[in-house]
Amino acid sequence: MDEYKIIITPTAINNIKSIALYVAKELYNFKAAYNFLDNIEIKINDLKLFPFSHPLVKDENLRNKGLRKYNYKSFIIYFVINETKKEVQVLTVIYGKRDQYKEINKLNI
Repeated sequence: MDEYKIIITPTAINNIKSIALYVAKELYNFKAAYNFLDNIEIKINDLKLFPFSHPLVKDENLRNKGLRKYNYKSFIIYFVINETKKEVQVLTVIYGKRDQYKEINKLNI
């Protein structure tokens, strides 16, 4: 079975850091922040083997661009697959209660 290479965009890295910092500094829960970082890394690495097991988004325009989502607890990992290069590009990680469509549109996919 071929593994896909994982590419995490600067936007996704910034979002992950922002979430962890919010949990640590605003909620004063350092353990939860570290757990989030560890677990989000594991979930993203899961995409190496089975990226197609996660659904395309419902929005038709974004769906046509190959945007997929991976739900992890209260967060959604958005990514696209480049089958030719055997790559998964993680575009962003968004807290589930935020306006997903608004946040995704900031990416200019």
